[in-house]
Amino acid sequence: MAGDGDRGSWRPGGRHRRAAARGRRQGRRGGARRHRGGRPRRAGVRRSVAASGRGDDQRAPERDAARHPRRDARAAALLRAGARRPRRSSRPPGPVARRGARRGAVFAVDRITSVAIALGSNLGDRRAHFDYALSRLGSILRNIRASTFFDTDPVDVPGRQPLFLNAAAVGETALSPDELLEALLEIEQERGRERPMPGAARTLDLDLVLFGNRILDEPGLVVPHPRFRSRRFVLEPLAEIAPDMVDPVTGKTVGELLRLVTG
Repeated sequence: MAGDGDRGSWRPGGRHRRAAARGRRQGRRGGARRHRGGRPRRAGVRRSVAASGRGDDQRAPERDAARHPRRDARAAALLRAGARRPRRSSRPPGPVARRGARRGAVFAVDRITSVAIALGSNLGDRRAHFDYALSRLGSILRNIRASTFFDTDPVDVPGRQPLFLNAAAVGETALSPDELLEALLEIEQERGRERPMPGAARTLDLDLVLFGNRILDEPGLVVPHPRFRSRRFVLEPLAEIAPDMVDPVTGKTVGELLRLVTG
C-alpha cells in the first residue's frame, strides 16, 4: 500500500463483487481492508476531530459530497507505499463524541472484538470526511478512540494529487469481519467515494487492519493485512492509541512493530 496495486485499490465490477460476496457468506466469514498512505509532508496543521467545521483547502470535484448508491464491494485492496515519518496534523481531544452512537448498534458481550481501522482521504474537506466517518463508526463500534491526523504526500499515483490525510481508530464491535467490512464500504460511499481507475484520488478510505486475534487468509479476505507491519504511516497513528494491540500472526505488539520500522 508500490505501483497502483499498493497505492490505490482497483476493484472488480459490481457483478463480480456480488458473486464473491455470496460465496463468502456461504462459507467462512472474514474481512480485510487495505490502507492508503504515503510519504510524509513537512507542513501540518493541528486540529481536533471535534472542531473541524471549517473547510479543507484540498481540491475536490463538486460531486464529492454527493451520496452514491451502495455497492456490495468486498474485494481486498493493498496498502499504499510510504516510508518516511508522517507529520502530525491534528488530534482529537479524547474519546470521539458519537452522534446517535447507539442507533442500530447491538453489542453482545460474548461477541465483542477489538478492531483497528485506518482512515485516509485526499479529496474535498478531508477533516470533515474523517469527522463524519468517526461519528458513523460510533454506531457500530463502542469505546472508539482516534489518533492524531497525519498529512502525507501521494505516492505512486497517476498525475498530481492533493495531500493525503491519514489516521487510525480503534474500538470494539459485535459484528463479524465481513459485516464490519461491508459497513466501512457503506460509509465510504456516503462520502462520495468513487473508483474510476487504480490509484485514483479518494474522498475517504476506511481500512480494516486488525480484527482481534482473528487470522483469515482467503481470496480477497486477509486479516490482519499482510503489509501493515512494514508501513510506518499505518503503525504510527495506531501505536499512538493502541501500542499494546497484538498482531496475531507475529505475536508482536503494534508498538514493537513500529520500533522495527523506525529502527
